[in-house]
Amino acid sequence: MQALVTLALVMGIVQVGAGLLRLGFLVRFVSNAVMTGFLSGLGVLVVLSQLGDLTGYSSEYSNKVVQAVDLLFHLNEISVPTLIVGWSASA
Repeated sequence: MQALVTLALVMGIVQVGAGLLRLGFLVRFVSNAVMTGFLSGLGVLVVLSQLGDLTGYSSEYSNKVVQAVDLLFHLNEISVPTLIVGWSASA
């Protein structure tokens, strides 16, 4: 936990420093394909990380992709009331 807090603080300091030095122009050198792939992967990761909360199923695995596959193998353990509340809240 201490390493996580330290890493978060160091990255925050680096990002603030880059902002103060106006280093945002460096993003122009990253290709469009790389940015598209990064954002697509981020979107998939967000969706996969919410599947457990949406369905009420808790997988024993830590990998998000494996958790999604584990959910597919245990569809009978999905909490229907949790799923209904999740769907109605997202609509």
